[in-house]
Amino acid sequence: MTKRILVIPARLNSIRIKNKNIKNFYGKPIIYYSIKAALKSKIFDEIHVSTESEKIKKIVEKYSVKVKFLRNKNLSNHKTKLIDVFKFVFSKYKKLNIIFDELWYLTPCSPMITSKDLINAKNFFNKKKSNSMLAISEYSPPIQWAL
Repeated sequence: MTKRILVIPARLNSIRIKNKNIKNFYGKPIIYYSIKAALKSKIFDEIHVSTESEKIKKIVEKYSVKVKFLRNKNLSNHKTKLIDVFKFVFSKYKKLNIIFDELWYLTPCSPMITSKDLINAKNFFNKKKSNSMLAISEYSPPIQWAL
């Protein structure tokens, strides 16, 4: 059985919009909508919000996502590459003896993504049955790249 982790990278300070990942959007922090879609899809063995912030950690844990560890501060600036965040998350889980077959990524500011979108992306990926990377966006159909 395929083990999937979803990583939602959510650092506290954004350059353009301060605290954008936890700004109120229709009565909830905007990150809530990504978490809600992911939980409702039931396709992930783990949902990890990668953050350096205790404030964000406390907020997301109200919505049934346990943050097992915080991101290093040196991986929490506007120049940090997502691949470095993913490597950090994978290495931390490996130290916990938890290994995943697939890593998924969802932005914390994706209030239009639904659980159905995530399920459809999983089905699309499974249908292709290849070593590849799949990108989905609330604005476009799934795009697949061979690695």
